[in-house]
Amino acid sequence: MSEKEDLNFSILLHDGERRMFVDQYEDSGVWLSLSVRGGSAYCSMTIEQAEKVVDALQRVIEAQKAAA
Repeated sequence: MSEKEDLNFSILLHDGERRMFVDQYEDSGVWLSLSVRGGSAYCSMTIEQAEKVVDALQRVIEAQKAAA
């Protein structure tokens, strides 16, 4: 049995009161958590779903760069 590598990433957003956490979920998924003052939300997703999120983010970034 191999040990899971710790891939917990924490990203501080804007004002320091919002944070995003990304990590592995079980053996074949991704964990996403958003924390804001007064609450939090989280979800797990498959690798395929996470790839769609990354693709969507890349498209938004490309559109923003093209508009700048």
